[in-house]
Amino acid sequence: MPYTLESLKESALEECFDSFLEDYLLLDEAIYGSDCYEEIERCVYTADDTIILLDDSIYCESDSQYYLDGSEDIAEINGSYYLNTDDHIVIDSNREYQFSEDCSFCEDTQEYVLSDYAYYCDLTDCYYEHQENMPCNDGKEFICEYHSTKRRGYEKIVTHYKAKNSAFVGFEIEKNDHFGDSHQGAEVGEYEILAGIEQDGSCGIEYITQPIQANDIKINRRIFELFNEIDEILSQPSDTSCGGHINLSIEGVSPEKLFNYFKPYASIFYALYKWRLKNNFCNSNLKLEWEKNTKYSPIQITHFGIEIRLPSRVGSLKTLQFRFLLMQRIVQHIKKDVYELKNADKSKKSQNFIMENQDLFLMVYDHKKILKLRQFNRYFFEYLQFGTTNNKIQGYL
Repeated sequence: MPYTLESLKESALEECFDSFLEDYLLLDEAIYGSDCYEEIERCVYTADDTIILLDDSIYCESDSQYYLDGSEDIAEINGSYYLNTDDHIVIDSNREYQFSEDCSFCEDTQEYVLSDYAYYCDLTDCYYEHQENMPCNDGKEFICEYHSTKRRGYEKIVTHYKAKNSAFVGFEIEKNDHFGDSHQGAEVGEYEILAGIEQDGSCGIEYITQPIQANDIKINRRIFELFNEIDEILSQPSDTSCGGHINLSIEGVSPEKLFNYFKPYASIFYALYKWRLKNNFCNSNLKLEWEKNTKYSPIQITHFGIEIRLPSRVGSLKTLQFRFLLMQRIVQHIKKDVYELKNADKSKKSQNFIMENQDLFLMVYDHKKILKLRQFNRYFFEYLQFGTTNNKIQGYL
């Protein structure tokens, strides 16, 4: 209830009754309203020289004045009050007051949005409230939305055109950002071996390679030259949330058959990346039962072949080279299994593979670690083929 200065002059009583305190006050300690007196200490002057109860007022930071609570001239931001006509106050798309320095003006809605929820596009140098409204280039030299590479398509890197039943390997290299950028539309540059760069919700961004033919070891020099071109990318920041998925396909072999052909070698990846078996993005269907295939299986059956989701982040050029050679040699063993040794003992495949390719593993491990790798490979092979769980691997499952 407002009380004007004139109300003080309307009474000549020496004392008056305060309806709130239910007691009498000296006149010079009271303010008379329309039908009662109020204690002065519980009242304040507003910006227009009106007297109101302190409980009915708000304090404005803009001009250090009091206003009646609910005044249309006042903006509330984070529990404090300001004049809504101040230059640094704006109304956002949710019809709420915000500081202009915390907001970005969005081209698509012509409204302000908190900057944390706005999307910036390099091409237009503008912000957008809705990502789908961005006119950003979706070429492979820009960071694009998730799965944009699949829509755009791939260009196979072929090194041996006369090869039959060619195998192709592709890598997904997850990083936190590209030289500080992770927003859609940021320009990365074009690399021959990359099919695209996408935003990734679990990590930041991911570089996706073209499918690389993995038939002839003699042609690896050309492949490694392409790897060298992305060396600067491999050194970009990453953390344990980042992975390094590997995709494999073989022409003329169905995804289901390829999954079964690859399974005897899956224990190698379980042994190499055993700590990743508890990661939520690759810990479903740990026993690799093909009828229980899911997106987050350690090895997933896809429309083109299989996706090996277990590998950890790619942190160096040597790591990428090792993984390509590993896949290349596994492909050679698979083809040998299929076309020459159809009845070979599965239990010896992965064990023989590590021994026969010790030179490969020495690229990244010493002899002691390779011995340990062989031991864990055996335990995981028994787990995948026979369902037995050695206590040495129990903590990883």
